Amino acid sequence: SVTDNLTLAAGAPDNFADAAEFGLAQLGALEAGKVTIVDNDYIINGRAADSAGFEAERAKAMSPPAGFSAVNVAIEPPVVPDYLFLAELSDGAVKLSGFAPTSEARQSAEDAAEARFPDATIVNELQIAAGAPEQYDAAVGYGLDLLTRFDNGEARLTGSELSAIGVAKTVSDFTAATAQADAAPN
Repeated sequence: SVTDNLTLAAGAPDNFADAAEFGLAQLGALEAGKVTIVDNDYIINGRAADSAGFEAERAKAMSPPAGFSAVNVAIEPPVVPDYLFLAELSDGAVKLSGFAPTSEARQSAEDAAEARFPDATIVNELQIAAGAPEQYDAAVGYGLDLLTRFDNGEARLTGSELSAIGVAKTVSDFTAATAQADAAPN
């Protein structure tokens, strides 16, 4: 729904119509939100409609029309009910896909993969979304640790459930991975 609280007044800044049009276009790309223009300040709060658009809309909000400054951009990521993190090891590459709760967590997952697989190509396709389990970072690290025991395989975090499947490098890696999986924290 749209709530119009505009009051007719004189003294609008130059390009006010451009800023208003810009704000309305941004609201159309959000699940929910609010745009406020005060003098030359552009303020937007809301929740992104999807993960793919989250970062694009946040970046766009930082560049309002000429003469305006983005003073408060608070666009939250979308909530994902079926939260998934997947690390797949295959042919010397580790592909990260699914979701991360923040840009920092996405980068942390990539850094953790690079530290555990220094000779592998890391492909980070994680998207930002809300709804991660409480121990997301620890579970990602634990899953990547398990994956180091495999020639190829995957570590999957679905909600708060972590699983790993793959071909162990050696019998001792199989034994260690099994023991590590049995001792996984809750």
